[in-house]
Amino acid sequence: MQGTHHSIRRARHAAMLVGLLALAACQRTSDAPTGAPVAGTPLAAPATATDLSPLLDALPTCALDGWYIDQQTGHPVHPWLAANASKPCKEDEENEIATFCVQGQWKGLPVEEVILPTMTFVSFRGAKIGLPLEKARPIVRQRFGQEFPGGAAYEAGREPKLMADPEDAQRSWLLCSTPEPGDDLGSQAGVSYSGMNLPYDHDGCSYRYSPVDFCDAPHRAAIEDALQHQAPNFNQHYLLVQVDDRPEYFQRTLVLVDTRTGRATPLPIDAFTRPAGKGGEANGYGTLETGVDQPQFCLDGALLVYRVFEEGRFCFGFDGERFTGHETQYMQATDS
Repeated sequence: MQGTHHSIRRARHAAMLVGLLALAACQRTSDAPTGAPVAGTPLAAPATATDLSPLLDALPTCALDGWYIDQQTGHPVHPWLAANASKPCKEDEENEIATFCVQGQWKGLPVEEVILPTMTFVSFRGAKIGLPLEKARPIVRQRFGQEFPGGAAYEAGREPKLMADPEDAQRSWLLCSTPEPGDDLGSQAGVSYSGMNLPYDHDGCSYRYSPVDFCDAPHRAAIEDALQHQAPNFNQHYLLVQVDDRPEYFQRTLVLVDTRTGRATPLPIDAFTRPAGKGGEANGYGTLETGVDQPQFCLDGALLVYRVFEEGRFCFGFDGERFTGHETQYMQATDS
């Protein structure tokens, strides 16, 4: 029964992929100037770049941090795209996909476009290569030691798939998929930590103005240990990992880890703990309330954010990229 369930998902996944790429090809054919704008007309001129490594070097592992559109600004979150191609050259509102024209080179491959979701649960991110599949394949094999043929790693969102463009024999795609909610292929395959995702204003591995380094050794060790020894404890396939950041003050941070991909997203707080006692200090840890079948988790105690404690019960959800529910100061938009 479980095998049949996964087969149905793979069939639906393949159908969505073919439709998406066919639509992208249709948009290309409609880009020629006419008397009036039509669907698929470019919204901005293509950006130019010689080396696309800052944008694409994470593609072989599909740890594509920042490859989505910020709903508040309307711009891509990835710093390279934000600086060099901040507006899409095509948008497909029906399928919630934005195309960015980049025109550059990466690992010997000519790259013409990248596609990003405009909403967080769209299944595909990746790059369009200006070569037919038979010419792109040997370059990919030489550079990466494999041809990215697809399979379990692709379906689990850990590797891309190299494939022909279904509508243009002179083009190919290197695409990453996002597993559907409830798909446990990734958690069955021994996933390890693949990178830290900070979806709000940040400096490297810290939220802006926060003293917490979420990429430090204690955080990485706690994440790796949880992936190896713990089952998902939130919303089907996520792990909420508590890290003792300042145990002498009973302060912990909280990191959400996707067990399918190994990608970690820290909750934008400095710490959570128990409310202060009579002496003005906490005498124990705060409480995490969560469940594998629950769409929200709650922290009962006190949150430390931007040098200020707030006491109460605070509940959060997660939409695949960002936290929802209670909003901390680090989640608020800042002027850039």
